[in-house]
Amino acid sequence: MSGYRFCRQWRRILKPRVERSGTLGNEIRNVPSLKATHNMPQSLIKIIVHIVFSTKDRVDLISHEMEAELFKYISGIVKGVGGRLIIVNGTANHIHLLISLGRIDIGELIGHIKRYSSLWVKKKYSASNKFYWQRGYGAFSIGQSQIPSVSEYIRNQKTHHLSKSLSYEDEFRDLCRRYEIEIDERYCWD
Repeated sequence: MSGYRFCRQWRRILKPRVERSGTLGNEIRNVPSLKATHNMPQSLIKIIVHIVFSTKDRVDLISHEMEAELFKYISGIVKGVGGRLIIVNGTANHIHLLISLGRIDIGELIGHIKRYSSLWVKKKYSASNKFYWQRGYGAFSIGQSQIPSVSEYIRNQKTHHLSKSLSYEDEFRDLCRRYEIEIDERYCWD
């Protein structure tokens, strides 16, 4: 069928149906409008995520003096977007967060955390004007029953890294292996 004939037939046959029903057919006609469904009684969400990311180039930039205030500031960011920070801890070059997300997208939340916390560190600690987070991150979903064990893992970060002489890179590889995520190391370490 030529393009011209198809176009004429579309106008004659399909166009009135589109104008009449708003679709290319009548099969979607009885779907309620969004206005009719906006009063849904409840929409409940509980998504728990273990998030891990490092400072840029894994430089030891998180001093013991700033750590508590930094973690408190990050908690405020999470709470401000409707999430709940269950626990946060880390070492001088990376952090682990266990977060109940709420309704925000994971990437958006991590972007907020990195952006606003690095600005805060630079403003609060003038000697840290070169404070940056790495661009990437790891976000691993966990179930409600895993909260105690993952919390314990995060709580013991410093001991864990000291006793095993474990680097951030090795820990991240291990987490990805446990969650069956393939990583391309060319893009993992910035």
